[in-house]
Amino acid sequence: MANRRNAKKDILFFVEEVLEDCLIFLEIHQDKEYPEVEKIIDDMEQLYQEAIFLVNHIDAEGKKNVKKHFDGIYNMLLDGAHDAFDRLSKAAAA
Repeated sequence: MANRRNAKKDILFFVEEVLEDCLIFLEIHQDKEYPEVEKIIDDMEQLYQEAIFLVNHIDAEGKKNVKKHFDGIYNMLLDGAHDAFDRLSKAAAA
């Protein structure tokens, strides 16, 4: 069975990795503004809040299928992080 505490740590880890890369990118490229990188940061904050909410609020259906519920959260998190890294790579290439 999935553990809420570990799930929260994993969520924080992935979000922090993306945010760290975004902040490093902004620090290196101080001479120009990158609103798309700031949008990535905002999107990751929203993803974090949604994922934590889902971990904390398992509905009646989710209690029967805890593993599926947590798998869905992890898939959402991985897709969001992957998308954020792709967008950051495109911003760096531009």
